[in-house]
Amino acid sequence: MIYGRYIYGLINTNEKIDFGVKGIGEHRGEVYTISYNDIAAVVSPFPTIPFNSLPKEVILLYLAVCQSVIEEVMKSYYVIPLKFGTVAVDEEEVMVILEQGYPRFKTALETMAVKIELDVVAIWSNLNEILQEISRNGEIKRVKEEIAAKLPHQTYEERIKLGQMVKAALDEQRSRVNLEIVTALREWAIDFRSHDLLDDYMIMNAAFLVEKDKERGFDHKVHELNARYAEGINFRVVGPLPPYSFSTLEIKKIGF
Repeated sequence: MIYGRYIYGLINTNEKIDFGVKGIGEHRGEVYTISYNDIAAVVSPFPTIPFNSLPKEVILLYLAVCQSVIEEVMKSYYVIPLKFGTVAVDEEEVMVILEQGYPRFKTALETMAVKIELDVVAIWSNLNEILQEISRNGEIKRVKEEIAAKLPHQTYEERIKLGQMVKAALDEQRSRVNLEIVTALREWAIDFRSHDLLDDYMIMNAAFLVEKDKERGFDHKVHELNARYAEGINFRVVGPLPPYSFSTLEIKKIGF
């Protein structure tokens, strides 16, 4: 089997470093650096096979290993991640990538130096109670009473209308609380990115770009928000992470 080089990300160094951890793939080769001038790619041996040909469970395993490698590198360096699945043919191609992309890579490394990403998810811990509270709203309560006074086969349109009203009220409350949380956390962040909400329980799913020395202040603000909303909202913070949401680079090969 022909082995290329999987590229995890870029760091500021001109040294050849062996990180003492195993990379992705069945071979689990050593993770090390290939440097050009004062930057380096963090790589490990990996078969030159297309990622989209791999089973989903294998891809998820590789994603977890990739993240653990980057976490290890972050103990000593700030990392600009490359898009998951970036594989070069060999070390020579890695050098070509570093040489051709050097200006942009260097700018990204300088821009994101001493910065980390913190991902924050806020979830309703008592969604049923919130829905019950919404159902006591004047207009919604009136429609519910009208439905209750009729036979089920007579209330099809009313039930659709009721569902739409409840959803609109929940979305409005979610948007208001989302804005309150983001406004509070933005005081400690340079930038933020909103991600998709995965279900009705989720109020906020966002990434915040934070200077490393403000991480403790950011965490303190999250604890303040947790106390402010008492048992109504559960907060989860993931990080520190490299700036996935703000500076993930993608390498593309262009041919004739």
